[in-house]
Amino acid sequence: MKYRDAFSGYPDGIYLDSLTKGLQPDISIEAQIDFLRWGSILRAGLHRYNRRSVELYEESKTIISDFMGISTDNLAITNEIEGTWYNLIKSVFNAYNGKLFSHIADGHAIQVPVIKSGITTIWIDDDTMYEMIDDLMKEGDLLIISDMSPVEGIKRDIYRLTKSVHSKGGMIAVDYSRSIVQHDNELNMVDFAIIDTSVDMLGPMNTTLLYIRDIIPAYATGFRGIHTIRNKKLDLIDSIDQFEPGIANISGSIAVSKNIEFFNEIGFNNIISHRINLHSILINSLRSSKFRIIALDRKIENSHIFSLNFGAISSHDVSLMLDEISGIMVRSGMGCTHMALQKYNIDDVLQFSTHIYNTTDEIDRFVRELINILAMLKN
Repeated sequence: MKYRDAFSGYPDGIYLDSLTKGLQPDISIEAQIDFLRWGSILRAGLHRYNRRSVELYEESKTIISDFMGISTDNLAITNEIEGTWYNLIKSVFNAYNGKLFSHIADGHAIQVPVIKSGITTIWIDDDTMYEMIDDLMKEGDLLIISDMSPVEGIKRDIYRLTKSVHSKGGMIAVDYSRSIVQHDNELNMVDFAIIDTSVDMLGPMNTTLLYIRDIIPAYATGFRGIHTIRNKKLDLIDSIDQFEPGIANISGSIAVSKNIEFFNEIGFNNIISHRINLHSILINSLRSSKFRIIALDRKIENSHIFSLNFGAISSHDVSLMLDEISGIMVRSGMGCTHMALQKYNIDDVLQFSTHIYNTTDEIDRFVRELINILAMLKN
């Protein structure tokens, strides 16, 4: 329980759905509330409220960029993740007119913008992606991939992928939403990175971080920021600020910066050690119970994401009974990863994910209750 005290909003029961939404620590929520007490009047101008809000925003961006190991000049704080992916894809395409490479086992936050963009896309998977990059990628092409796969919990080798992509003259964009608290300074190496802070960073909804190594040299979408309008002509922003149009996400940036302070206080090595410990208990318990864990044969020792399939038993039935009988909250269904489940020829999974606020006792109880509920459903 040593980390639980920082989460007064932890729900009754056991919460094992951090992949859908990480719980915010108190320090983050309180910082947002403090800002919103006066920040709700913001719009534009140079009065003291707006000046203070700009100061807070710049302070928050500095904390976030330091954590990511990048310059504030390369960081944008946007709103929802799908729109950020779409704008980035269209920007890169209009600048370089290349092809897209996208992973078939990634989630809808990536796949939906890829499909909606209408750009020629080559779908890859973990078994073939290096060969397809070597054979098909050309200069100006873009690989879009998650750092950690959303179904299997596999942490992909971004260093190797980046070297392979760059050797062909291509670019790589990585979604670090699921594993940012254990990232290993890969951000400076990739061309683009996107992080939905509501997942592994335990931030608020609709706060997304966008890293761009080099500015995209072309007007891309209707969302690019306006510098001035003169004689009926637009003078458009040529910095990364083009991805931050409208009112800045000050409240979200403050919350994320406070979470980074929280993580620093705990220590990232302690967070990872806690994750590995929970993983070890889960894997040993699930193996002994002979559950079908998706992609268990792959390298997932640091993962906090697990997916189970029960054959003819619906994951929705299992999830509902876990909640109603045992007070345990997990995710069920296709997990916004339809093509990944099609690859495994299954219709649904029971997915659970842990974070710093979960305990070993919760994991033990979850496995016991899961075994009992499956026995009830089989009878």
